[in-house]
Amino acid sequence: AEKSEDLANSSRGSQVAGMFSSQGIGNLVAPVVMTCLLLIFGSDFGLIWRLALIFGAIPALIVVYPRIKMEESKKFTDSKEESKKNRGPSLGFILRHYGVQLIGTAGSWFIFDIVFYGNGLFSGTLIEMMGFGGKTPGHDSFLATSEFNIIISLIALPGYWFGTLLIDFYGRKALQLGGFTAMFVLYSCIGIFYTTLEAYPTLFIVLYGMTYFAANAGPNTTTYVMPTEVFPTKIRARCHGLSAAAGKLGGLLGGAAMKPVLDALGVGYTLLICGIISLI
Repeated sequence: AEKSEDLANSSRGSQVAGMFSSQGIGNLVAPVVMTCLLLIFGSDFGLIWRLALIFGAIPALIVVYPRIKMEESKKFTDSKEESKKNRGPSLGFILRHYGVQLIGTAGSWFIFDIVFYGNGLFSGTLIEMMGFGGKTPGHDSFLATSEFNIIISLIALPGYWFGTLLIDFYGRKALQLGGFTAMFVLYSCIGIFYTTLEAYPTLFIVLYGMTYFAANAGPNTTTYVMPTEVFPTKIRARCHGLSAAAGKLGGLLGGAAMKPVLDALGVGYTLLICGIISLI
């Protein structure tokens, strides 16, 4: 968040969004790794999940040293030195003077992550109910889930680049509203025409993947970028953290609610609800 202070105003959004787009590469690599492990080691799930966790730790280890050597921005350093002399703004001060902005950044992140994490965490359940994988948990169903996630990630990945290219041209607010609107339309179409789409699984996958494309081009990128810009340096990191925390609360809510809603209402109505939430 603080490093965005040093970027030129005309390209700040695209540079921050471009950095954030690396998330999409990780989203693609994860199911590719799992698919490879399942193909190599078969049903030895005890070994597979351990190797998957080890592989996930490698990128974190790679960036430890560069992060230690990374220099903080001058404005952040100056602000930190000043905070040693004068106590930084309290949470009450932030809420009084920047409460509206914080509600905007935290609230939109909260709403978005209900849908984003709810769908992401239960992709296996979703494709099982669509009939793409085996009904019984095992090698075939896990492999089907991984392959499904590879396809969805490939469709979703260009959304990050689309958002990076357009964020400084159309603006953060327009891109975010456009992304939420596209998610509403796509989820609603899938939900309303779900019984028809069951006969056309390829079309279902494309439309479902496009919900992630719209999310990445819009709110998934803008909810990260906007808190880096709307708050002054002294409170930027804290407000970005509060906004992100609100998002994770939304993810917790989405993750907790998705399975019961799927079991009670089925895929069609569940995705229709996702569309309505996106419209909020």
